[in-house]
Amino acid sequence: MSSKKWLYPRRRERLREVVRAFEAEHKVSPTTRQIHEATGWSEKTIREYLAQLVQEGESLYTPRISKNADRFKARRDQLLSCVQAYLAEHGYFPTLREICNETGWDRNTVRRYLQRLALEGILLYNPGRRRTLAAGPAFQTERRGKIKSK
Repeated sequence: MSSKKWLYPRRRERLREVVRAFEAEHKVSPTTRQIHEATGWSEKTIREYLAQLVQEGESLYTPRISKNADRFKARRDQLLSCVQAYLAEHGYFPTLREICNETGWDRNTVRRYLQRLALEGILLYNPGRRRTLAAGPAFQTERRGKIKSK
């Protein structure tokens, strides 16, 4: 039995209401912590719901720019170029271990960045599978017709 929580219509509407109300009041997107305070749902559940909405093609949440935004963007671009280079060379997406070996980062760091890329809709991140990555709706590559995901 899967522990994944599916986003039911009432919860979907509640999430939309909370995000839109916060954006109307504060003129910025809420953090998961602020959504938690408004709904009482766990932050993990909120992240899962937001990721599910992105996979379905709906994105009502834009993560806030933090004070480390430049560093995050540089490392994000490094991770994306690593994935694209591997994809161009092999024809399929790398495993988490292969990304760690290529970048020299810790597994948890790579997971965190992959989760953020999944929230942005660039990659689909499916933990628990051997090849955890797949192309998201916003993923751009030169080999568009030759993408294989295992």
